Amino acid sequence: MSMDQSLLRIILENHILKSKVVLGQLFNGQQLETIGGRFLRVFIYRSAVCIENACLIRGSKEGSNGALHLMRTLLKPAENTMFQILTENGGFKIFLSLMEDAGLTDLLKQEGDFTLFAPSDKAFAGLSSSDLSLLRSDTDALRTILLYHINNGIFIGGGLESGVTNLLKSLQGSNLRVMFANSSMQVNSVLVPESDIMATNGVVHFVNQVLYPADIPVGNQDWLMLLKRLISYMQIKYISGFRYQEIPLTFMKRTVTRVIQEVPDERKVTRIIQGEPTITKVTRVIEGQPSITKVTRVIEGSQFSSSYGTTNIALEGTDISGLANTEEDSDRLARIIQAGRTRKTGSRRVLDGTRRRARD
Repeated sequence: MSMDQSLLRIILENHILKSKVVLGQLFNGQQLETIGGRFLRVFIYRSAVCIENACLIRGSKEGSNGALHLMRTLLKPAENTMFQILTENGGFKIFLSLMEDAGLTDLLKQEGDFTLFAPSDKAFAGLSSSDLSLLRSDTDALRTILLYHINNGIFIGGGLESGVTNLLKSLQGSNLRVMFANSSMQVNSVLVPESDIMATNGVVHFVNQVLYPADIPVGNQDWLMLLKRLISYMQIKYISGFRYQEIPLTFMKRTVTRVIQEVPDERKVTRIIQGEPTITKVTRVIEGQPSITKVTRVIEGSQFSSSYGTTNIALEGTDISGLANTEEDSDRLARIIQAGRTRKTGSRRVLDGTRRRARD
């Protein structure tokens, strides 16, 4: 049940665009982004406007919160390329094999806008292995047949005007006659049993017969018999000696691949340190003898006195009380001290008052 709900949500999101787009704003080749993050392509034909393989019904409405477009069928964004669609189907093995032999497989994979009328394995049911070998033997002939099934441009059944024959120029160069009538598509009067399978690079229509350009003759009997077994809806022209011409593959996108023919050299670089690592020890050297500053504190105070006498001591010399602790003052102090050693300092002891009585 959860898977069904999830699928339903995806289907509904495919029908709602992120922004409001009215009918007059649509143009051919436009891509519309849905709220689910997917893209829908717009195709405008002479009498129809289609989004993917669903065409609009006349009478789109514009409201205050958006625009409403009525569609004939459900919308589904394309997910796979033409090559993936045919491969997953499993009923187009011979056609895919022939495309590979002709070097055209990349055409089904590359980006673009193509219409492919893909012949199923039923279309080759009457061929033997020798017939297939003959078909593969002439690359120009094989490309002529295969490229006649592909048109440059996307044409879906609902976009074609009903009952009108439309001429679509194939990649081979001749026209395909396509008509949509009675809710079915025909190409060169061959019924298309399943149509409008949308691919990321175009649209695929299934056919059960091989298509062949009416204006291209056959040049030998073997090829004439081969094509008669393949094609029953038309007469094949025969012109003796006719040869198929090479078709320029200008519509193919070239892919350039660079091939390296030898094993690249592998180089591993290792940094080698020879010997023990060098350790440098730096010692800061201070030149000269360190200066030592010696400061002597001189205390000056009152004279010493006692009841027996007074002693006055006077120091002669220079007053050093104003010297600061600087290198210049240290030198000056040293000179003062040196000078003081050579000078005699006199002291006088004075006894005042009554002389001290000697002991008896």
